Amino acid sequence: MVILRARITFVNISSQMVQVLGFIRLGRMPNARNDGLSAGAGTPPQNSALIASGIAIVVLLLCLGFGATLVALLLLAAAGGTMAWLSVRQIGGQTGDVLG
Repeated sequence: MVILRARITFVNISSQMVQVLGFIRLGRMPNARNDGLSAGAGTPPQNSALIASGIAIVVLLLCLGFGATLVALLLLAAAGGTMAWLSVRQIGGQTGDVLG
């Protein structure tokens, strides 16, 4: 039972780290509307985004190892790129719903 809980915690931490990287990427897109929640949240400073990305990658490496981290980052890049392209193409940028 303890091992199962540890694995669930491990998967949850890994998932959160991947989400950090995804939000940083989508947060750099233009806003679709000037009056939405996403526009009010603003854009994170580049220095903060780089630090958060570095921490996320280190945690992923520690938790998953090199091979699984590489796969996770490639899948994240594909999913984030697709989501960014689709939201710019269809609604002109990101919204709070896109980020959620």
